[in-house]
Amino acid sequence: MFLEFGDVTGFDMRQNFEIFAFCEQHSKFSIPGVDDLTPGVFTLHVQYSQGISPSIINDHITRHVKSYSVPTQVPSRIFRMPLAFDDGVCRAAIKRYENTIRHQAPWLPNKTEFIKFLAELNGLETVADLLYEASFLVLGLGDVFMGSPCANPIDPRHRLFGSKYNLSRSFTPRGAVGIGGQYMCIYATDSPGGYQLVGRTKEIWDHGCASICSGRDGLIDLGAGSPELVRIEESVLDLTEYESWLAKNKLDIESRKAHQARAISSSPFIEELARPYLQPNSDSGKDNPQLGADTVPGEWIQAMMPGRCYKINVEEGDIVNK
Repeated sequence: MFLEFGDVTGFDMRQNFEIFAFCEQHSKFSIPGVDDLTPGVFTLHVQYSQGISPSIINDHITRHVKSYSVPTQVPSRIFRMPLAFDDGVCRAAIKRYENTIRHQAPWLPNKTEFIKFLAELNGLETVADLLYEASFLVLGLGDVFMGSPCANPIDPRHRLFGSKYNLSRSFTPRGAVGIGGQYMCIYATDSPGGYQLVGRTKEIWDHGCASICSGRDGLIDLGAGSPELVRIEESVLDLTEYESWLAKNKLDIESRKAHQARAISSSPFIEELARPYLQPNSDSGKDNPQLGADTVPGEWIQAMMPGRCYKINVEEGDIVNK
C-alpha cells in the first residue's frame, strides 16, 4: 500500500517531516498488522501482513495519524564526503555503455559536454559548482538499487533539469554519484543505473552512511570531506527556519526557475531527450556498423546465455586455449 503525503509538482520539506513523524510514531507504537515502512520523496510504502483486508489497515492508519503531531525540528546528521568529479572509473562505465547498449545519444560520446550543457541550462558555470555547494537532503534508501540514498538539494536553486539514460546502463560502479533531474544518488554497490554519472565518492556502506535514513533525515555535503575520510556531524533540521529562509529568497529562487524554463524551451535536443528510444534491430548489426555480420570475418558461435561483449582480450590470429 502507498500513502501519499503530497504531489509530484515539487519538493516540499514539510511533506518529509510528516513522513518522518509517521515513521517515528510507528517505531514507538507499532501499527497493528504493519510489517514494514519504506519512505520515499512524498510517499510511504506500507507493507502489511497477509490476510488483513485493506479496509482494516486503513482504519489502523487513520487512528495512527491522529495519535501524533508533526514536529518542526528533527534530529539529523551531516555527512561531509569527498567527491572525485568526472573520474576515470565512471568514464569507463560510460564507455562500456556506449560500446554495448547505445552508442548514440545526446550525452554521448562526450559526456562532459552534455554536463556542461546542463550547467548552462540551469544557469551555472559548471555542474561541479553545484555539487560542491549544495547540501542534499536524503529522502530514502534504495532509489536505484538496494541501500542507495536518494537525495534532493535543500536549496531550490541547486535543483537541476536533466535526463536519465535511456536505455539504462547495465553496470554502474559502487560509490558513483549520479544526477537524475533534481535528484542525486550515490550507488551503494555495482548495479544497473540510469542517472548521469558525475563522479565518485567513498563507498557509503563502509562508513555507516547507509543508516542516514534510519529514523532520521540526513544531509550529504559532497566535496567537503578529505579524500580519505567521511566526517559525520550531529545536527538538527528546523522546518520553521527553512521555510523562513525560502520566503526570504523567494524572488531569487523564482528568477532561477524562470531562467531554467526559458533555457529548456530553447534547448537544441530537448525533443530528443523526451522522445522514447526505439532500439534498432540488433540482429542485423546495423546499430553498430563495426559489429555487422557482413564486416566481421570468422565463424559465428551461439552463446549459451544472452549478454553483450564490451571487452575483447585477444587479437586476430591469437590461439585461445581452453
